[in-house]
Amino acid sequence: MKPAQEVLEQLREADVLRQLALSDSGFLFDPRTGQSYSLNPTAVEALEMLRLGLSLRQAAEELSKNYTTEAEQAESCLESFVHQLGRYLA
Repeated sequence: MKPAQEVLEQLREADVLRQLALSDSGFLFDPRTGQSYSLNPTAVEALEMLRLGLSLRQAAEELSKNYTTEAEQAESCLESFVHQLGRYLA
């Protein structure tokens, strides 16, 4: 399995993250495939950070502040999320 940062960079290079339509309620639409997904509020926040260009570590640090958890735990969860994004969007 590729490292999450590598998956994230591939999604960014292919401009996939920017093309996604994301509502505040967590509805995610991929116009390239016509597929839609439902994200929870934490995933919406994480995806928005990644779309802004934050690294996994930076996003994890922000999420750990917002959700009162350790940065390492947030980063682990974020890595899993990025792998899921890569699986469904790549």
